[in-house]
Amino acid sequence: MFSYSKACATIEHITEADVPVLEALDQEELAWLLRVSARFDHMTAAKGLLAARASVNHITPHHSAGAYNALHEACRYNANVDMLLLMLQARGDPDIKTRCKNNPRTALQIAEGEGHASLVQWLRPQAPAEAAVHPTPKPMPSQVQETGSRPLTFSFTQAHFLLEHVAEEDSSVLTALGSEETAWLLRVAAGFNQLTAAKALLSGRASVDVITHHRTGGALNALQAACVWKSSADMLQLLLEADADTNIKTFYKGHQRTALQIAEAENHDDLARCFHDFSAKVAAPHGSSTRSHSWSSRRADSSNDYSWAGRDEGKAQGTHDERSQHRSTSRSGVDARICLSVSSDSVCASRPTQRSRSPAPQTAQASSSSDWDWRSSDAMQASSAGDWWSSQSPRTQDNWPTSPNSGGWQSRDWSGDGNIEVVAISRVAYLQKTCTSTFKDGRTLQQTTEELKTGQLDPFSHENFILSALKCNVRHEGRWQDLYWSKDHRRLVCMRRAGCTHVRLRIDRIESRKFQPIMRKLIASVGHSTDIEVLDTARR
Repeated sequence: MFSYSKACATIEHITEADVPVLEALDQEELAWLLRVSARFDHMTAAKGLLAARASVNHITPHHSAGAYNALHEACRYNANVDMLLLMLQARGDPDIKTRCKNNPRTALQIAEGEGHASLVQWLRPQAPAEAAVHPTPKPMPSQVQETGSRPLTFSFTQAHFLLEHVAEEDSSVLTALGSEETAWLLRVAAGFNQLTAAKALLSGRASVDVITHHRTGGALNALQAACVWKSSADMLQLLLEADADTNIKTFYKGHQRTALQIAEAENHDDLARCFHDFSAKVAAPHGSSTRSHSWSSRRADSSNDYSWAGRDEGKAQGTHDERSQHRSTSRSGVDARICLSVSSDSVCASRPTQRSRSPAPQTAQASSSSDWDWRSSDAMQASSAGDWWSSQSPRTQDNWPTSPNSGGWQSRDWSGDGNIEVVAISRVAYLQKTCTSTFKDGRTLQQTTEELKTGQLDPFSHENFILSALKCNVRHEGRWQDLYWSKDHRRLVCMRRAGCTHVRLRIDRIESRKFQPIMRKLIASVGHSTDIEVLDTARR
């Protein structure tokens, strides 16, 4: 797509009827096609691309043609005034500068430098009213049936007005929005204490943890915005119960702060107390309910079969090189809760969230829902390997089975390895569609699953549960993301069925760029919620 000749051949056939096909492309590809359409003054293709949510302001680099967005390109090549107005009405920002190292310029400076007087008059601050964006925000698609309608989400005023009309029945419409758009809307809803809109956005799989950037409002996620703007305790409780990660930090008033630290810095004592109350609640003894709220972000008819959504994704996380070998220390209820949940909802689904690299105990509630979005990190620090796992009944290392004849695999203490990462099990995909019901040594999957559930096997001290996996950092939906692909699918099936939420992977990083397109297709086609069909003896 990043070739002028190929892009020109493509836009010749683009119409507004091709919007469903164009929506499958990522944001960088759409922005590149829109840039080429603006350069060659192709109005039909530009309208189709804008209806498919192509960004006018996204700058795309080219190895020889420089780094420009669609508005820059229209000014460079003296596009028709109608094309320029189309870009401006689609929220084109004339103040964005090019990424040229020696001479970064805005669209107005480009038009003035090239002597395109017909374009300059529309880009100046005193431009005619036709070029301005109408101040009234667009309604939800559920209120007005309009082809290509797109909510204007990256403005506080527009988003606040839009959320006044959002109800829980709009959750299916919100699911169709981009993950960054829904995260921005949830951030504004949290700041303005719009509970109804926040519930609808969470039902539409909006991310609590994704940090959105605003040129004056800073970089915050929904939980941090609620603390900055002193939202109500009900809103904060809603976000915490939606599995918000309280360890995510952002740069606020000169320091990297978590949401709790922001609340304390702003002297919002009631919000800080809400954090401590929720932390004490989730640290309750095993078996007590930690979810007493009547509303859940997981819809009753929600399906696990949806693709991996891209958001602010970090690259590889630091591995756990140092781990304590003392397993007799007491384990907090928070750590135990993160590690193993034997409920049926969490067997094949766990929500990975961005974790702090600080070794402090995690205070965010672990999810048992499959409604999740990618975060910038899944690797979580723990004080010892045992903090990632707990059984239904406490027991010591001495009474573990030590031989296959006593009901379990031989167990050994695990020592740290630089090639091993701890990741959420829901982020591990696999291509195998079926597997036999027994391991190669004759052990059945059911027997191993039961031993994991009852605590006879500890997956975080057993060498057989360090799974082999591939890891590739690929670009999806305009962002870099880590994808894990396990080869030991039988053991992974057992751990999913037993309710393990995290797994240790021995990583083989794939550096070859030829493998990245395969992993990128794997994100869209396989995803995190794939399930392997286990064949019985007769079928085998």
